[in-house]
Amino acid sequence: MPNHKIIMSDEDGRPFATLEDIFPPESPKILIVGKVPSPFSVEVGHYFQGSMGHGFWNRLREYELFEANTEIWNDIGEDDFLVQHGYGITDVVKKPRQFGNQPTAVEYRYGAKKLIGQIELLRPHVVLFVFKRAFDKILDLHFRIYEQSQYGFNNQFSHLFSDCRLFVFPMNGTPATRAEIACAMLELQEVINALQPE
Repeated sequence: MPNHKIIMSDEDGRPFATLEDIFPPESPKILIVGKVPSPFSVEVGHYFQGSMGHGFWNRLREYELFEANTEIWNDIGEDDFLVQHGYGITDVVKKPRQFGNQPTAVEYRYGAKKLIGQIELLRPHVVLFVFKRAFDKILDLHFRIYEQSQYGFNNQFSHLFSDCRLFVFPMNGTPATRAEIACAMLELQEVINALQPE
């Protein structure tokens, strides 16, 4: 199984282990954006491997998104399966943190600038933010927009992200109701199905 663990350096030149950005050869159908890799995910070498991360993969399975085949996912890793099918994965902040330990404003600003550049270059159809807080921090710290996002599509902000459609993922434990989660996920399902080849 491929391993995406790499070594990077912080602003002071100190090395740290993290996960590399993984993109398909062509423009991604969907660019999945995490907040920050967990130390456990880095240790394993794959995205979203802690308990919160498994909640992300399980919700994708629940709504039968990304042609999810559990046997194949377990064989090569969920993130590699998605990349093979035209999706990309990155994080706003690359330096790992434990759950509940939030990135600093400086880290968010640097990460937002990098992410905006990636989006301009890759031109995905949809940018999917796994964590609402990370998206709201980018709006606040990079764009000075204090309006809160909503779970699901937030196309009122698309002009800030190279006119890509923007989706905020309703993770487990979010304040969204079951009806709101279902509405958001079914709309995402419809968009993903439309992106599949005939």
